[in-house]
This record gives sequence, C-alpha cells and structure tokens, in this order.
Amino acid sequence: MVSNTEIVWVYGSSGSGKETFIRHIIDNKPTELLKRLGWLGKKLQLCSESVNHIAQFYQDPVGDKRGELLDSVFRLAQNENSVVLIKGQDLDLKHKRLIRLREKLPERDHKIIFLHANIQELYRRWHLKSWWEESFTEETVKEWLVPQSESLERLSDVFEITSLESDAEKKYKTVKF
Repeated sequence: MVSNTEIVWVYGSSGSGKETFIRHIIDNKPTELLKRLGWLGKKLQLCSESVNHIAQFYQDPVGDKRGELLDSVFRLAQNENSVVLIKGQDLDLKHKRLIRLREKLPERDHKIIFLHANIQELYRRWHLKSWWEESFTEETVKEWLVPQSESLERLSDVFEITSLESDAEKKYKTVKF
C-alpha cells in the first residue's frame, strides 16, 4: 500500500523552538513554508503526547509516558494525505522509537526536521528553562548538541533530514544539517 502520509519528527537542542515550530505550522498554516515542505493541502496533525510528556531531566518519570507515542502516531497515521508532527526528544532516539515506528508503518514516509539556532540564541533561551543552572555556559550548549547531532546523522541513510533555521521571524529557512 502506497501512502501520502508523512510522519515527521521535529528535533533540535532544547530551546531551538520545536514546539513553537509545530504550533506555528498547525495554528497558522503558513502557505509558503507548507509549500516548501510539501505539506500544502495536507491534514496537519499533532501527536499531543509528544508535547505533553516532556522529560526535563535524566530519569524524569514523565519520560516513561513517551512510550505512548508509538500507539498515538500509529492511530494518527491512518489518515491519508496527512502530516503527523512529533516533538522529538533524545529519549526517543535512545529507545529507538523512530526506527520502531518506521518498522511498524513501513508504507508511510518518515522524516526528520532539525531546527538549528545559533549557540548564543540557544544560550539565551536556556535562561528561561526551569532546569537552568548558573554553571551552564555556551560551551555546555555546544557539548549538549553533539550527541543528538551524531544520533540523527546515523539515521540519515533511512530518514530524510531537513534542517531549518529557527529564528524569531519564523521564516524557517533551509540550512545545512
């Protein structure tokens, strides 16, 4: 069975604007951006568990609830001509949820959007996070980006990865991953 439904994981560092991007797409339906992403005319769906169950620290019990993502996305992906948007976390990479979902729904298109923001902007945004610690530096931001980038790079043979610039104007220009 051939499908025109896409399952899209949205990744980026903490503070890169993943949820902002998803909400902007779903709430505003920006024509130019939807056209560029090939989503114009498609039903846009949010996997609500992916924004409601966000682990904030190592071994956060909320992270256990992210296992519900697969069943939720499976249900949403039954709709033809749609895009299912999922706010990704490193925890999903660790538990191989992207691969497991791809195996469960092989006839769907599985993609990754990576939101890029410059280090200074990410550092500024981190100050607003509940988990912010005064000991964090711009170097901490750089260090935290490496494992996620490496994990996503390993998936690039089986997932189309589009990297977008996350900026205050919400232009989301395509940039190199």
